Amino acid sequence: MKRIVILTLVMAMLLCIAAGCGKKPDEMDMPEVIAADTAETPSPTPEATPSPTPEATPEASAFVNPLTGEPVDEDISANRPVAIMINNVQSAQPTHGLSQASVIYEMPVEGWTTRMIALFQEYAELDVVGSVRSARPCFVEVADAYDALYFHAGGSDDGMNLIWEYGVNNVSATEYDGVYFYRDSWRSDALGYEHSMMTTGELLVKAIERMEYSTEHDADYAQTMVFAEDGTPADGEDGEHFTVWYSEDFKSSEFTYDAEAGAYGMHQWGEDLYDANTDEQIFFENVIIIVTTIYPYDDAAHQYVDFESGGEGYFFSGGKYIPITWEKPEVGAPFEYRDENGELVTFGVGSTFVCVTSDETSVIEIG
Repeated sequence: MKRIVILTLVMAMLLCIAAGCGKKPDEMDMPEVIAADTAETPSPTPEATPSPTPEATPEASAFVNPLTGEPVDEDISANRPVAIMINNVQSAQPTHGLSQASVIYEMPVEGWTTRMIALFQEYAELDVVGSVRSARPCFVEVADAYDALYFHAGGSDDGMNLIWEYGVNNVSATEYDGVYFYRDSWRSDALGYEHSMMTTGELLVKAIERMEYSTEHDADYAQTMVFAEDGTPADGEDGEHFTVWYSEDFKSSEFTYDAEAGAYGMHQWGEDLYDANTDEQIFFENVIIIVTTIYPYDDAAHQYVDFESGGEGYFFSGGKYIPITWEKPEVGAPFEYRDENGELVTFGVGSTFVCVTSDETSVIEIG
């Protein structure tokens, strides 16, 4: 009988130990499976405030526009630009589309008024561009220097002859008026029929496709423009304001540096140069002045411009300027602009305006 009691007590003690008798809950050895069961109903805890997800920093584009240095989404370095003749007489103002040009050259034509050739590296999405005017030999040479697809409204005899001599891929409004060019009715009525020839990016693309022109440079074409985010020339002199008189007492182009825009605005014919597509002033991050020999060579006073000899000039960017030299080594070669050390000029990222002036009849006022 005594043995049974003891055995009963021993069994009771074992059961108590197995059941965890005499221990507080937090002192018990909890098997892993129990912990897992308990985790299903945890005691409520304050929710942590989520940390804001940092915004991804945009990656710098690996590709740039070869005529402006601006970032682009795809590699267009081998793409040929389009060059369009732009009417610039006072009665033809305002112009359309120039705010989207990569590079613009202004040169004197007959009567010492000027005409422009605008180069567009990216042209497919262009709005209206114009008014379009006729070719002259000096503008053909610029188009050829950039290996551009050249759009114009006919031209002087020697201008048209040079197009064929150089083999410049071109589209003329005298042949394709109403196809790849059109007449703006308001301009025709208000400004004159000769100031109404226009085109668009869509028409440019259609023309190039129809002509089956190559849209890429040959492998041996060498681009000579180099860029930096800030193109202000080191040790440059004050160049916040300057005026180019193409002829001493007639046509002038005045440039003023706008610090907020970080670029130059141009003033001509008594008003700022603006884009009629946007009604906004046009700005240029860089301005080049070429000085060379220019003179009339026929009874129509067409102007000869010497691009063969090279020469001197000025480079303006960031409100400063430096003297430069320039050359166009051969037919089909691009222009080269160099500083006093013989290094290629570093352009500021953005568009460029080039004034081609006479070493005898033009006047350059700086300051």
